[in-house]
Amino acid sequence: MGRGGLAPFEIAANPGFPYNPRLILITRNINFMENLAIFLIGRGVSLGFAAAALPGPLQAYLLNTALTQGWRRSLFVVVSPLIVDIPIILAVLLALNTMEAVMPNIADIMQVVGGVFVLYLAWGALQDYRNNVSLTDPEAPATQQTARGTFTRALILNAVSPGPYLFWTTVNGPLLQQALERSAGHGVVFLLAFYVTFLSGFMVMAALVSALRTLNDRLTRGLILAAAVLLAGIGLWLIVGGVWTLTGL
Repeated sequence: MGRGGLAPFEIAANPGFPYNPRLILITRNINFMENLAIFLIGRGVSLGFAAAALPGPLQAYLLNTALTQGWRRSLFVVVSPLIVDIPIILAVLLALNTMEAVMPNIADIMQVVGGVFVLYLAWGALQDYRNNVSLTDPEAPATQQTARGTFTRALILNAVSPGPYLFWTTVNGPLLQQALERSAGHGVVFLLAFYVTFLSGFMVMAALVSALRTLNDRLTRGLILAAAVLLAGIGLWLIVGGVWTLTGL
């Protein structure tokens, strides 16, 4: 608290007090950090929703598990990305930090590459929308498995799929690194926003499929279209931001 019981930002904004550049700078830094946290939450939520809604092998396995074994058993599939992603994230951050010593602009270059990759994902999602692609695999065998078997298959499926490696290398990895450069707290905020949205989306879809025994075609197409629009916007933002930084505009 400052003079008269006022907080520093109130003193800085009050014309009755002497001009204090340090207090104004503190106020601006606080506002910047708050805005950055909101920005990271927005990006994490958008990417998490898109990652959950896009058709893929893990989504198909998740929903077929919910159909054949119930939503409780599908929770083993939901949490599997948390296990597989940990070494991927650490490896990507280590690689980016190592490469920055040689190429200081590597994060910006990867941001542009990531933007192109996200636009490619958006195009693929739009094609899935036009072709009425189902999130579930109708040819998947409806066999009962143990909880351990379900979890093991989900881990293997995550580990052998190229999606997590490409996504963290070109999109989430550079964003996470930029957040960590500000503070560890900002990195945690981004990860929480992404994974809470991503895993919540998985759980909601699994619960719906388990309860309804199918996923409505209109709902499926709506999710895929929303993911395509989000990915297109994020991809363009990544490209523009990376080029802007690289060119010094």
